[in-house]
Amino acid sequence: MVNEKKYYLHRISHEWEVSYKLVGIDPYNSEKVDNGLSASYLSIGWSNYADSELLRKYIETTDIDEKRKIFNELGDESKSIYSLRKFLNFKKDDVIIVPMYNKKFAIYKVLERPKSYIDVDEVKELVNQGGKVDIGFVVKVEILNGPIPRTYAESDLISRMKVRQTTVEIGDIKDSVEKAIKATAPINIYEKVEETLSESYLDIIRDNLNPAEFEKLIVWYMRKIGADIVEIPSKNNFSNSVADIDVVALFDNLGIVIQIQAKHHKGKKVSEKHAINQIKKALEINKEKPYEGKYSQYITVPWVISTAESISDDTYDYANEHQIRLIDGIEFAKMLINAGIDKTINIVKE
Repeated sequence: MVNEKKYYLHRISHEWEVSYKLVGIDPYNSEKVDNGLSASYLSIGWSNYADSELLRKYIETTDIDEKRKIFNELGDESKSIYSLRKFLNFKKDDVIIVPMYNKKFAIYKVLERPKSYIDVDEVKELVNQGGKVDIGFVVKVEILNGPIPRTYAESDLISRMKVRQTTVEIGDIKDSVEKAIKATAPINIYEKVEETLSESYLDIIRDNLNPAEFEKLIVWYMRKIGADIVEIPSKNNFSNSVADIDVVALFDNLGIVIQIQAKHHKGKKVSEKHAINQIKKALEINKEKPYEGKYSQYITVPWVISTAESISDDTYDYANEHQIRLIDGIEFAKMLINAGIDKTINIVKE
């Protein structure tokens, strides 16, 4: 039904300072602040379409066929445009989960249909204060709960908050969302323990391993989870200065080979676009001339594993666009914990 309440997850994926101010949240501690506006607004980019009469028409119509026709007429074939389409489908009373920094999230109710930021005077004034800021559309919302720790949510909602798309429907777990609206205390003890251990584990990895030793840790992990063959390829395999693959793990029964670019960083928040470009270029070369002829019959699954505590959301969008799994340091630490830490995790110092 057209007017049925829907449930979404929307990630504040760029323009942190302005986007968080619009919704009345401090971006660094995920606490409520006065945004100086008459209301709170969730936002999305695509400022190049902010003055589009086609998209104004899209927002106004409720006819599904007409909406589809308008987007086809828009002619933008980029994959990420679908997040904008979902955002513009928000309507009154829809419920939106917003993952935030510091392992928190908030839940909002939509008060009215989205608008171009140009059509909301107070938003236009705030956005224009920041110079060239990529805010294209906003939706007026009110907060239902939060920001609260993610441990207040059930496991399926916690898991869903890890998706990296900017805007997705989550109606299949609406019961968990409704429970989160009323949540006042943590639910998942395991998640809390895992979060604490993973942060300490990541500190140990960053402080005690160099890049070559970090690659060996990835080799250990792949063997631990059942890889049949794991190797660190020669650094001379690619004459191209950009292309690079650090670890290759073959899972014969699954028919896949995971090819990994490893990045050892001390920084907490970084971009990994260079790493994505390295493995992307390597895979392009391998497609023309399969890597040493050994893995051509297997499905290639490209990964980038970084020790950065977090990675910019636009980098996740870039990785998704090229179908590359991007794993930050916290996630990899959790993967190691879940694989089971034992005495075999003994990395020889170089």
